[in-house]
Amino acid sequence: MKRNLFTTLMLVILLAFGGKEMWGQILTFEFSGLTGSEISAPSNSNDANLTSSTITRGTGLTASGNGGRFNATNWALTSIANAVTGDKYMEFTITPNGGYQFSVSSIYIQLQRSSTGPRGIALRNSLDSYAANLDQEYAILDNTTTQNFTFTFAQSNSNVAVTYRVYMWAESTAGSGGIGDGTGNDISVAGITSVFGGPPTAATPTFDPAAGTYYAPQNVTISTTTPLATIYYTTDGTDPDNTDTEYTVPVAISGTTTLKAIAYATGFDPSSIGSALYTFPTINEVADIASLRAGATDGTVYKLTGEAILTFQQTFRNQKFIQDATAGVLIDDPSGIFTTSYTVGDGITGIIGTLLLFNGMLEFVPVADPGVATSAGNAIVPVIITATEFLTNFDNYESRVVEIQDLIFADGGGSFANGTIYPVTEAGLTDFNFRTTFFDVDYIGTTIPVKAVNIVGIPNERFGSAYYLTARDAADITRTPVIPLGTSGIILAILLISAALFIRRGKLF
Repeated sequence: MKRNLFTTLMLVILLAFGGKEMWGQILTFEFSGLTGSEISAPSNSNDANLTSSTITRGTGLTASGNGGRFNATNWALTSIANAVTGDKYMEFTITPNGGYQFSVSSIYIQLQRSSTGPRGIALRNSLDSYAANLDQEYAILDNTTTQNFTFTFAQSNSNVAVTYRVYMWAESTAGSGGIGDGTGNDISVAGITSVFGGPPTAATPTFDPAAGTYYAPQNVTISTTTPLATIYYTTDGTDPDNTDTEYTVPVAISGTTTLKAIAYATGFDPSSIGSALYTFPTINEVADIASLRAGATDGTVYKLTGEAILTFQQTFRNQKFIQDATAGVLIDDPSGIFTTSYTVGDGITGIIGTLLLFNGMLEFVPVADPGVATSAGNAIVPVIITATEFLTNFDNYESRVVEIQDLIFADGGGSFANGTIYPVTEAGLTDFNFRTTFFDVDYIGTTIPVKAVNIVGIPNERFGSAYYLTARDAADITRTPVIPLGTSGIILAILLISAALFIRRGKLF
């Protein structure tokens, strides 16, 4: 009775602490603090179900000092076979705790050598008395920088200690070489531990790109860290098994889909089912910006199918102004959705986003990067309007490049400052406001013109009814030209001058 109770209790403990297996690093060594000639060195981390390990040298090697690695000289010459017969190796052992077993999928090793040090490396283990290479023999490059090697193989459900030997051969027996002197762990064993008597569970498949909302078709890669596993998947939301579609190439997804996958591997229980939901919202296509501006600000997704020309951009919130023949709009991109770089004058096609009204200003918030420009060097010709048109029909011109002529600044002679309103008057008749809305422009700090100017700029709005014109750069503010006399004026001037001379001569003679 006591024995049955003890057995039951042990099973409960094993299931509680060993029932959830995950693939990962089960043993690591890191040699950054070594002098190189130590007789042995301990592991720096190991799975809770394994005993700690140490690395040692075979009897054929000679310990050799070299900081940051477990080092040796007297390596074999010519071949790995000579290293095996001459006991030219470094070894460590993985030992499972009682009641546990372990599996290994790969062992990562980084090393350094002297100029005549090791030129070939292989990994073997005690399961076959070191008879065969695990993975393959790798060539070590003829340089003294840190080199990395990953030996990939499948070792399942070992419930006894297994020793791994790293064999190397060198150009010269005087040449030194050893494991370590790189960044991070110098040896890393990837694997899993599990309760002895039951197979481990295959790793749950993962998806790339991950689940999420997308606005263009995606090719999804499915993978598992379990070596030599076969993956099966479904796209209809049902749970897959090994009778469903076998994964061989990325899965093309263009509509809202729940993708599920499961992994099977010899010596493993089937994995848990991985699931990823790919959502593709309904996209409403509009041909031009005027149609876009007529859209709703309720989260509806719009795609501008026509080409729009970039007229201005600034780093603040990654903002861009675009326009076509019908209207203009501000793109507000604080999340940096646009990853493609553009130049003013570029044509951009296929912009997708939602509309937002902020302080009365209509903004187009992108949800996807539209990709490379579809044209470049487009001329930006401003629409010439009056101040009265600007104020009474503002929505027709918001975010579109316009020009208003013959303007006088009330603050002429001062200096432009960021975020400041400057009253202007058109031809002494209509008053409105110029505002330095764009912060990273070249006229900030320069002198405000005293005489009449023509201003090319972008109409923008704040607080729902405050309308402003903002120049994109100093070149947008030009002196209003003096109106020439014309032909009739010139003739009249000549006649007046001639008459004056005639009168003067009459007085003289």
